[in-house]
Amino acid sequence: MELPVLIAVILFVCLLAGAAYLVASSMRSEKRSKEKLSEREGQLKREAYESEILRELGERFGYELNEAKIVDIIANSIGKLFSYSAVSSMLVSQEKLIFKIHLEESVGGTFINQVKDNMLASLEALGGPTIRERPFTQENTGTVIDDQNPRLVGSFFNIPIVINEKLAGLLNIASTGQGLYKEDEMTILYKIVTQASTAVSKLKHVLETEKGKLSAMVESMSEGVIMVDNETKLSIINPAAKEFLHLGEPEPSIFSVLDAWKQKFDLKAKIDEARKKDGLVVTDEIVMDDRVLKAFVSPVKDRRGQLIGAVVALHDISKEKELERLREDFTAMMVHELRSPLTAVRGASSALREHEKDFPKEKQTDYLHMIEDSAKDMLAIVTDLLDVAKIEAGKFQISPRETNMADLILHKAKEFQALAVEKGLSLETKVPDKVVLATFDPVRIGQVITNLVSNAIKFTQNGKVEIALVQEDKGLKITVSDTGPGIEEKDLGRLFSKFGQLESNKTRTAEGTGLGLVIAKGIVEAHGGKIWGESALGKGSTFSFTLPAPKS
Repeated sequence: MELPVLIAVILFVCLLAGAAYLVASSMRSEKRSKEKLSEREGQLKREAYESEILRELGERFGYELNEAKIVDIIANSIGKLFSYSAVSSMLVSQEKLIFKIHLEESVGGTFINQVKDNMLASLEALGGPTIRERPFTQENTGTVIDDQNPRLVGSFFNIPIVINEKLAGLLNIASTGQGLYKEDEMTILYKIVTQASTAVSKLKHVLETEKGKLSAMVESMSEGVIMVDNETKLSIINPAAKEFLHLGEPEPSIFSVLDAWKQKFDLKAKIDEARKKDGLVVTDEIVMDDRVLKAFVSPVKDRRGQLIGAVVALHDISKEKELERLREDFTAMMVHELRSPLTAVRGASSALREHEKDFPKEKQTDYLHMIEDSAKDMLAIVTDLLDVAKIEAGKFQISPRETNMADLILHKAKEFQALAVEKGLSLETKVPDKVVLATFDPVRIGQVITNLVSNAIKFTQNGKVEIALVQEDKGLKITVSDTGPGIEEKDLGRLFSKFGQLESNKTRTAEGTGLGLVIAKGIVEAHGGKIWGESALGKGSTFSFTLPAPKS
């Protein structure tokens, strides 16, 4: 072959080789591009699936998030990522195993048993051989089972569900096809389950912390709290409610609660009424032995507005009822105290009017004195009531000035000397010989001494009454002692209460409003001092009060 022809052939072959190389290279590049594109599409698809699942977990559950619902969401949407014949879960719940399998295609019982055995084996490896000994429940959903289908499990993988570092169960993906699931697919699903499980773990920790705070708060409440679910099963009952209902059981049932009402209160009817009304229902007073209760029943809803039960708050109004009774008794007593002098005034004035012309002058004078004395009695009662009202309103005023306390005590003793002698009593004073100056309201403090000495003489039948003044580092101490019958310890504190004489079974009985010691307490406390009583039955009583230190 001639040289030019040979060169031409060689060039042509090179051109063909070059073209073939370029075509091959272009095809390889296109293939790589397609692979990268496909890989990128798969990655985007997995990322979109991951975002969608996590978003749905957050939106749908919030504070109700749990492992069973995680599995349900992932199982219902897993087809968006890859194909499968069945998706299954096996959860460890309350010391039992709960197996759920959702069939995407019809398979036989052998296929299902293979999946179940495979998951049990995995749980045994992770949780120990005792896993199989727990009670077992099974639930099938999806396509119907075809026992004539001979196909077996060709591909599968298990994803553990771990909550708070504790194995909660497994998620299983299985197919009749061979070699379907790759590492990338397993990784993305594992990542989603792990993130969701972590969210549940954190949330459960928050819930347990908040539940602990709530439980502590409910436990410490003085109000009774009872909560039931939608099936009227008892969810919560705090110690106060147990005490109100006299329930001694550590964990009473709803039947114990219903029985404790003794047909005085239909709890179920009130709960139904609150649900129907969709609002608060307040009951009438419920008398429970030594208590009077009022119940407030309200429906309870979750954050989505779904009804989840009802709560009953029990308020003990026994003290309010007792106070109401005491107020009524006090009002009746005041009316009675005013009625006597008013009756005397009316009787005397009527007699004077009817017999104006023929009434002897001496008798007219007696009746006028009777009217005057009755008016003074009424004025004293009204003055006491006004003083108590001012004390309770915080508007009680004093006019302190420097005064000799020793002189005030001696003066008050002189005023009562004739009354003491009339009763056959000895009235003694123990005061320093020197001048004892202090800054106080002599009129009001004189009122306190008058009240204490008057009571001592009134309730002492024999013996003596003593008024003493003692100078202490912190101030002055004035005591009035008697040799009367004494007062029971439980009644001493009540004497300084507005309703004291009504509350106690009085050892001492005498006419009067019983407000003297209440006013005395208000006067002493207005000076920055304290007043109290000490007594022993059969040995007498001592009432003392203190005033701030005297000026030097």
